[in-house]
Amino acid sequence: MNENPESNWKQPLTGKSKWFAWFAIFAIVLFIMIVCLSSLSDERGGTGGLILRATLVSVVGSLLALLLILFVRWLCCWRNFRRFLFGTVCFITLIFLAYAEENWRGKSAWTKHRREWEAKGEKFTLSELTPRPVLDDQNFAFTPLLKP
Repeated sequence: MNENPESNWKQPLTGKSKWFAWFAIFAIVLFIMIVCLSSLSDERGGTGGLILRATLVSVVGSLLALLLILFVRWLCCWRNFRRFLFGTVCFITLIFLAYAEENWRGKSAWTKHRREWEAKGEKFTLSELTPRPVLDDQNFAFTPLLKP
């Protein structure tokens, strides 16, 4: 038996303790960066809300960083990557279908509206809406004062 047991500090972190350590490191680094940058840019000297905002941003930022790391590790497995790719393609397809349906609905509503108002005598084509050219004798730009 070994009389000097190995210290806990020399063992590598595994499992939840490893992720908690990374979370703590990210949170502390973000907190220090936010406080330093805010104190450099803030000339008023109010630190009451600064500490609360810096704490909140550092905790949320470190959680997002850890979730991103876990997500990338999860994607490293080919089966998970295929699942993610299939889900992404399905989501994009749903978005395109929603846009196509709305475009179809809008076009049909516009044609119905246009038919109703054309029956009442309204004009919708560009050639019908453009004014007729002004005759030279009625054109203000051709007056003798503005001619030169």
